[in-house]
Amino acid sequence: MSSKRFGIFKWIGKALLMLASVTALGALFLSLLAKVIPPSLSTMIAYCGLLFPYIVIANFILLIIWIPVDYRWSIVFALMLILNVNNIDRHFQLRAMEKPETCANCLKIMSFNVHDFNIYAETYPQDAKRIIAFLKKEKPDILCLQEYCYDKKNKRGLDVTQEILKALGLPDSPRNFQLNLPSENRLGYQFGLAVFSAYRIVDCGVVEMSDSSSNKSMYVDIRYNGDTVRVYNVHLSSFHINQNDYADGEAILHNDNEDGQLNEKMVKLYKKIGLAFEQRQEQARSVRAHIDTCASPVIICGDFNDTPESYSYFKIAHGFKDSFRSSGKGTGVTYKGGVFPSYRIDYIIHSKFYNDFGHTICTDMDVSDHYPIYSYVSLLNK
Repeated sequence: MSSKRFGIFKWIGKALLMLASVTALGALFLSLLAKVIPPSLSTMIAYCGLLFPYIVIANFILLIIWIPVDYRWSIVFALMLILNVNNIDRHFQLRAMEKPETCANCLKIMSFNVHDFNIYAETYPQDAKRIIAFLKKEKPDILCLQEYCYDKKNKRGLDVTQEILKALGLPDSPRNFQLNLPSENRLGYQFGLAVFSAYRIVDCGVVEMSDSSSNKSMYVDIRYNGDTVRVYNVHLSSFHINQNDYADGEAILHNDNEDGQLNEKMVKLYKKIGLAFEQRQEQARSVRAHIDTCASPVIICGDFNDTPESYSYFKIAHGFKDSFRSSGKGTGVTYKGGVFPSYRIDYIIHSKFYNDFGHTICTDMDVSDHYPIYSYVSLLNK
């Protein structure tokens, strides 16, 4: 190969590398805006927030590539990554803060999306019994469940509410549990949220959402050592990904255009996910508006169906402490994924003057598509 031809290839390679670099840096910058720019104004920015972990990885790889080529580009990448340290630690923690042997006023708080206890699966009621056995072993003081399913007609022969009360050693009393089941199907299955508490519930209510979705959030006020603590159980809208969408996702990943509709599939999925971003935007605003009216300290548990770089997460969590950031370890992934990536979308968040320890993601409990999470929150006085 002549030196002239080699020079052309080298120039093309560097030009492509520069194009990739500008794209990666631009995407990283846009991902920073995802927390503050509503998805209704820019779906693309919301997507950059969703893809933040992968964008960071791409920027780090390009930093390494540029070192022998042109170190000045590496400096640019290094500066951008340093600016994002505070965002990266929402996704990854190196060292956990374990629960001390003596933890004053510590309550074990758990949040778990139980995926309807897999009530439609052939493995029901065994899956539900596995979840109940897990809860009995862990014995949380306060338990928030999303995608709770109650078989009102007891067609499947298992009263999950009563079994959970037994597992936690709680009486069958509204002082110890509250359900919010706003939807019901023709089989008599009711769906919604549940909160179980070892401490007396003195008040409860529903957070009405400003949109028309069936997703709701609820709260309970708990008396602990003479103080009132408000616990929110939040479930924001999912992407509503169905089997057809999973099939389309597989086709997109493998560039399978056998039916000639690959572009249409990409556009349809892009719009569907974008609509879910906007739904959660409005729901998060409703939840935050309700939280801001509360004079008591708060603990917020739930499945936000959105990542830590999202508008909805930041809207709810801003000004509070995220227990994963203060006492967690590892990647923090709570949603198992599949065709679509695994992410951290389940949270325990609380007032800043509380301390927390031992944030744990129970990856051995794999019945649901979410992992349960718990943290020990020390309810110190202001």
